[in-house]
Amino acid sequence: CFPPIFLLETPATSVLFSSSDYCSNSVLIVVGAYGVFSCEAPSTLNACAIVMEDLGPRKGSTGFDGIVAGGDRSDSLGESLLEKRPTGATNTQTAFNVLKSFIGAGILALPQAFSNAGWILGPLFMILIAALSIRCMLLIVKCKKAVQARGGTCESYGDLGAYCYGSRGRLVVESALILTQFGFATAYYIFIMENINDVAPGFPKWAILIVATVLLLPFALLRDLKSLSWTSLFADVCIVYGLIIIFYYDAVDCCASGTNAAHISTFPLFFGLAIYTFEGMGMVIDLERSTQNQAAFPSILRNTLSSITVLFIAIGTYTYASYGNELRKSKNSIVTILLPESPSVQLLQVVYSIALFFTYPLMMMPAIRTLESHMRKDVPDAELRRKENMTRMGLYVFSALVAIAIPHFGLFLNLIGSIGCTLIAFMLPTLFHQHLELSETPADTFVDRGTFALGLVGGIIAFVVTCKELASVS
Repeated sequence: CFPPIFLLETPATSVLFSSSDYCSNSVLIVVGAYGVFSCEAPSTLNACAIVMEDLGPRKGSTGFDGIVAGGDRSDSLGESLLEKRPTGATNTQTAFNVLKSFIGAGILALPQAFSNAGWILGPLFMILIAALSIRCMLLIVKCKKAVQARGGTCESYGDLGAYCYGSRGRLVVESALILTQFGFATAYYIFIMENINDVAPGFPKWAILIVATVLLLPFALLRDLKSLSWTSLFADVCIVYGLIIIFYYDAVDCCASGTNAAHISTFPLFFGLAIYTFEGMGMVIDLERSTQNQAAFPSILRNTLSSITVLFIAIGTYTYASYGNELRKSKNSIVTILLPESPSVQLLQVVYSIALFFTYPLMMMPAIRTLESHMRKDVPDAELRRKENMTRMGLYVFSALVAIAIPHFGLFLNLIGSIGCTLIAFMLPTLFHQHLELSETPADTFVDRGTFALGLVGGIIAFVVTCKELASVS
């Protein structure tokens, strides 16, 4: 049984569970962070996004927030009752949606990231990144409302970019979202390859990746991924189980020697991954739009992300305190591989890998939809479908090749964070805010420019240092 609305899964892809009686009338609607997978030919990542309030009660349909599917029922009393029911997520449901949008597989690389920053510098900078990320998310919402107040259309992040800078603005936003989405999916490949190899060392990593890719290719041809929605719930259960296991072994091995307050030389290896962990940035417009009480959304977002930040800091510093500089010296940044060998840890590695395997198509779909939206439509349907299938399978194979070329989970996440996530999280929101001239005080302008500079300079430094680290590890 599920509560009326659950938004399960990570940044990129989400699954909304809507049920009228918690069990018997549940319906699954697969929703991407930037669109709905089952819609037809979206023009952008967000173009096909279904606004939750638009999914209100309709005769013979199932809506959100406990709306019962009416079938052929047409009695006026039933219809009037349905029409009066509020649509959208309640405050509690919105908080849960935010929670699930910002906690993903990246949390398992945080301990080594904190070891690269230090037990003082890491938490302090994580608080700074969280504060700036929350502010930038609210800037996106503010910009959206300003655009709509001026008579413009703004239903997505891409729309905001198009309003401010035309087709080039939309192209930059979509390119950044595709890059991060592709990176999230490729990180799943790396996670599966590393963990299965750790459980079964007799299987080479390249062989594991080839098998995974061959098994995933048929999923690339699916147009409707609703049948895979259960994997989101499975992945969430694995995350909770993983956190319990991690904190248990942290308590057993607490207070290791060799910890440092700050590591300046390796700090850039922390920067990109720390921004990556706030991976739900691209969903903020959809989250705000889905809320019944939109006036309460800023406080819900602040409170929920503050709690998430506490969790990030706790798992990063606590695990670093338990394992010390072992984390920094380890060539593998996935904390599940660093834990002591035991049946519970191996079970975690296997089931988590299975969950991410089936979640991979959901994670890749928004990027695929966007690429397909730019294909020529003035060709025969059979030829268009063939091109779409080749693009889909080609993207899966290319993702596997990238995973083989960069088989380091933490470094790869830092790479994606330093390139794509800094652009989405820090640079674009402040740029749009300044372009629309929405700064209310000189301090707002100063913070906007400082945040943009931090994203630009920090991203470049993190990218260069990560590339050097990858070269040395290789």
